[in-house]
Amino acid sequence: MVGQTRGKSGLIVSRPDGSQAKWLAALQGTNHPLPITGNRFSWSPDAKQIAFVSSTPGPETEAATGDPVVITRYLYKPQFDEGMTRFNDNRRMHIFIADVASGAVRPLTTGDYYEHSIDWSPSGDEILFVSNRDPDQDLFFNYDVFAVKPATGEIRRITATESAEYRPRWSPDGRRILLQATRRGLTDLETTMEDTHVWVTDRDGANCREIGAAVDNRQSEPLWYPDGSAALFTAHERGNVVLYRLPVDGGAPEAIVKDRGTVGSFSVAGAMSSRTPGPVLRPFRSSI
Repeated sequence: MVGQTRGKSGLIVSRPDGSQAKWLAALQGTNHPLPITGNRFSWSPDAKQIAFVSSTPGPETEAATGDPVVITRYLYKPQFDEGMTRFNDNRRMHIFIADVASGAVRPLTTGDYYEHSIDWSPSGDEILFVSNRDPDQDLFFNYDVFAVKPATGEIRRITATESAEYRPRWSPDGRRILLQATRRGLTDLETTMEDTHVWVTDRDGANCREIGAAVDNRQSEPLWYPDGSAALFTAHERGNVVLYRLPVDGGAPEAIVKDRGTVGSFSVAGAMSSRTPGPVLRPFRSSI
């Protein structure tokens, strides 16, 4: 969790009842525009480590904070809701790993790129993330999905498209990845100007396909059904936000919560017996 204990704020772990809180690392962000970011934290499968995203100074920081200020980037000025500061802070978002027992923290990624939206694989061998690796990332927000090995820091690319991919999630068996993505190539310098839909791909990036086409509305970050058979996501419909269940290998989408109102968020129970008709969904809804 993010909080404060014994005068230190940042990443903190505790027992489920809130006791034995332990500070692990300070967290820093950036005012650089990063549209549609996902998970900032992800537990290792053995619960011994936590991957998290925090920022470090980029190569332009000293010049951009000196006197005179030297601007070398296209996106030099953040918007009002991106920090209310005069200039881009030039910090880069990177992945770090904290060891829960010892408290040791080590950087997993470095460089001039931004990494975010992380998810640790069920086998523990890789962490998914999203990054823009275009030569001039300030001009085109072309996000792709990558994976990095926690043991070595080795990075592999999973998607390489002209459209944008966001918020990847490993399947329960680690063989596939759910994500949000757009259909077309970029239509603007700073945004795709297009609704996101739900897609699925093999772990190596093969067989990437849209599965949310039957719901022709903007679709939210998808979560896996516990047995890996379907995706759960919300979609905007006529002023409402509906919760859908969509089979990943073909089949009609099923509206689970479709009453008048808004599904703001939901969670899925991880355990499910053969006699249980489905996972426990806990949607937050507000009436219109």
